[in-house]
Amino acid sequence: MDEVSNLSQKIPGLTHISHSSDLEALLDSLPQPALVFDTQTWRIQLINQKIVDMTLYSRQALAGLDARKLFANEPENTAGIPLTPAQPCTNQLIRHDQQKIAVRLSAATLKNKPTFNLLFIEPADESGTTTLWDSLTKLIGGAEDDQLLVLLNRALAVARNLSGADVSVIYRLVEKDTHIPLLASVGDSHLLPNRLSIQDIVYLNHVMVWETGRHPGCQLYRTARASGIRYLASAPIGQKNAISGMVVLASLHSSPPDSILDMTRLLATAIDSIIQNNTRLTNLSQDVQQQTTQSRTLSAIVERVQEGVMRLSPNLTIRSMNPRLEQILGYTSREVVGKSVEQILIGHDLLHTAFARAQTGEPIFNFGDTRFFRRDGEGFLAMLRIFPALVEDKVEEILVFIQDLSEREMIRTHTQELENRALLGELTAVFAHEVRNPINNISTGLQYMAMSLKADDPNQETIVRMQQDCDRLDELMRSVLAFAKPTEYEMECLELTHVLRRLFDRLRPRLAERHVQCDLRVAPNCPPVMGNLRALEQVFNNLMNNALQAMSQMSNGSLTIIVQPGNFDEGIESVEVSIADSGPGIPEEFQRRIFQPFFTTKRDGTGLGLPLSQRIITAHKGNIQFASFPGGTIFTVRLPAVKTDRRHT
Repeated sequence: MDEVSNLSQKIPGLTHISHSSDLEALLDSLPQPALVFDTQTWRIQLINQKIVDMTLYSRQALAGLDARKLFANEPENTAGIPLTPAQPCTNQLIRHDQQKIAVRLSAATLKNKPTFNLLFIEPADESGTTTLWDSLTKLIGGAEDDQLLVLLNRALAVARNLSGADVSVIYRLVEKDTHIPLLASVGDSHLLPNRLSIQDIVYLNHVMVWETGRHPGCQLYRTARASGIRYLASAPIGQKNAISGMVVLASLHSSPPDSILDMTRLLATAIDSIIQNNTRLTNLSQDVQQQTTQSRTLSAIVERVQEGVMRLSPNLTIRSMNPRLEQILGYTSREVVGKSVEQILIGHDLLHTAFARAQTGEPIFNFGDTRFFRRDGEGFLAMLRIFPALVEDKVEEILVFIQDLSEREMIRTHTQELENRALLGELTAVFAHEVRNPINNISTGLQYMAMSLKADDPNQETIVRMQQDCDRLDELMRSVLAFAKPTEYEMECLELTHVLRRLFDRLRPRLAERHVQCDLRVAPNCPPVMGNLRALEQVFNNLMNNALQAMSQMSNGSLTIIVQPGNFDEGIESVEVSIADSGPGIPEEFQRRIFQPFFTTKRDGTGLGLPLSQRIITAHKGNIQFASFPGGTIFTVRLPAVKTDRRHT
């Protein structure tokens, strides 16, 4: 009693009890179940966790409840609750499950708040049921920390110690088994059978106590009698129409305590709670693991898919984007999270309507090809699909799939261009073939006219000029035919060094006439190549003539030809031929067009020399490149080498 008074004096005076976190914390620190109630209205103001555990009510249910409704007897006042710090009194606490347990009540008045009482509720000495329930409640609360059998054995040990029994066991029904095997035990389990029959479960369908000398109505009782057991208490686990097992307490030496029925019932309830909690936790853990696996799998797929994926909340704010969509739009996922999709996905005016439909749960399987804009303002063609993710008919998330069609559009445009070029090539070939006949006729007529006129006739000069134009047109038509219909070349093993020396020797008179210094450098051990002699001579002759024409306006210049071994990017051995001139260089605006057919800067050029050269080199599985700058141009031809023994040139 002094302890109660001392505790009450330590609690400070309060003006607003319901908001006092200090008092609530103090109550939770007390070793006894305790509550604070208003003596005028009987309404409960504050409680501690131990009251919740004892009554099985929630904190919300107890707050504001009439304290008298928790008790059954009325010896001293309306509900038998002491209102002053008098001698403790006994009463019966009515728990939430309507079970009644004997308790001892003690009261203390709060300092500076005489209308509020502090009430302590402790289990009565003569009953161990409350202590048992407190112990089992702690076990139930800790079910998530330990394995099932460990918890069940602890519960059996608590019940065995408090009841004085010699053995406590649990039987649990196993699916598709005609018997109920023993699941856990504390004490000498050999005193009881290893399994129960279905008939035993039917017979023992409620809390029962059997004592020696009474009729053994089932196999369990007969085994108990044979083992010399004095009493055996049992209670079914689970619901009345869905019994899943049985809990049994038995003693060889003592008689059953008065509270054995309550204790056995509480034990069965606690065991059922432990099993149910463990089952829920196991299922939850499996669900979490499955969801985690599915989430990781989905994330891996989304991260690696070649289609842009955006996840939206139901209110159309962005939750994430995959790397492909980051590349498409030019944003990082971190930049756009939390922003409205309409701030990032800018395109068709009907997008707003499409997303509004998705918010109602309607998918958009194909919005069609539409034009969007990247972060830098560049437009691109894309296909859009929108799928709402529904959970119980409620939109939880909206998935947006964006396929960039710009590459497909480029391929389509390029294919169309190639088709147009092929058609143009055919038309050009037909045109060139048909034009050559009239040109030949005109040329023949001009020759006849020249023969018919006197040598000093003034018209002879006009005829010569027209004859030159016919020759130029004929040469142009031959080039067009060669470009439009490439020849299948007959290949042979060639030494490029010998080919270039012959061409170089033919070119020497023109080089000397134009005062161009020439230099042919040949590296030792250059391997041969497979090629067509006439075609390659045409290529190198064209490149050398272009170099000479580039230096035509110079008083002197230099032409350098270098032949040396090399390698392609794939590591394939090759022969490189570089032709460098000291001319003015190719203007930058012309450089990207020099391999296009009919592009030329020469007054009498056809514009087919370099394109035809490129086609010939490509047919030889090589490549031709150039570098140009003010003061010179270098063309480099690479051809695959023939694998053979190296030899000196």
